[in-house]
Amino acid sequence: MVQRLAEEILDELQLITEEAVAHLNSLEEVELLQLSEKREELVNEFQCHKPNLTPQNRQQIDYILSFDSLITKRMQFLKDEAGAWLQRRGSAKQQLNAYQQQHAVNSWFIDHRN
Repeated sequence: MVQRLAEEILDELQLITEEAVAHLNSLEEVELLQLSEKREELVNEFQCHKPNLTPQNRQQIDYILSFDSLITKRMQFLKDEAGAWLQRRGSAKQQLNAYQQQHAVNSWFIDHRN
């Protein structure tokens, strides 16, 4: 595999980050996961360039990192939304179970009518 230049890696990282932020409110969990995985892959590829960072590289990295809080907020929102849905589902299931009688398999149910 041919080693890419630090600038190429940072440019790609910046591009995917800016594209994601431009559509952040419509990104779903799967897309955010793919973004995270791709960014991690690029950061790992960039590691060998760390000793030779230029001031321009550092500035570009700071710019890219400035979007992280927005991406993290979107992830937290989706996490909270999923948690609330699970809680509502559990509550509805609990209410449903209260109305469903559980009977033993070989038991008798006698209804006394007056």
